[in-house]
Amino acid sequence: MLKIYLFNILIFCGILLLLALTVAVVQMALILVDIKKVVGETRKKALALVSAIDIASLKIGLIALAAGLRRLFQVLFRKRRHKNG
Repeated sequence: MLKIYLFNILIFCGILLLLALTVAVVQMALILVDIKKVVGETRKKALALVSAIDIASLKIGLIALAAGLRRLFQVLFRKRRHKNG
């Protein structure tokens, strides 16, 4: 009688363990789907940030180019004035 009782408890514990394992696998799958979604959203935000930085650096580059050209023209015209004067 005791052996049957212990055997039934062992089967019940095994079933509970399989059920817990099934729930854990489902939860892990849901977590992985959520992680994939968050990574996709983060990637979009990162690309938007990188694009904004690229635009800012392009504007800074254009400003630097304009300043460089201005300085070039100043130097060229100063030299011509000194040569003519």
